Amino acid sequence: MNVTIGDYGFLLNKVKSPAVSGTIGEAVVIPALTASMGINSNTFGFQRLKSRFKCPDFLVETMPEFDKLWNMTPGSSSKFPPDMPLEVKSRLTRDNGYPHTAVDQLKRYWSECKSIDPQRDGYGIIARVNIASSNITIRYYLFTK
Repeated sequence: MNVTIGDYGFLLNKVKSPAVSGTIGEAVVIPALTASMGINSNTFGFQRLKSRFKCPDFLVETMPEFDKLWNMTPGSSSKFPPDMPLEVKSRLTRDNGYPHTAVDQLKRYWSECKSIDPQRDGYGIIARVNIASSNITIRYYLFTK
């Protein structure tokens, strides 16, 4: 996970998040994703992203376990790029709405990467984290071509 694409770099040190909910959501989303895939978290490659503009939170490794997680035909994820952006959107109250602003961040990433690596265009994940009292729920949306 050391490929730099366009204006995206890797965030090597944690910086203060603009909201408490964002910090909580970003902290739980990767462990929850690996648990959902049934894999050990130390076998999953991911990296925080940074950019001079609003960008997805993570770049995550594409894995064969995506097939089972999203009920796809075995081998489907082998056609995906080797990694994809993951944007986390958190809510402090229960919310079943679709996080439209997250798509804008993915679109910006796709636009930036299209000329450098067209295979990445259209692939990504959005994690919707609902933090309602002591019950945290996460929904993952997978984008593919």
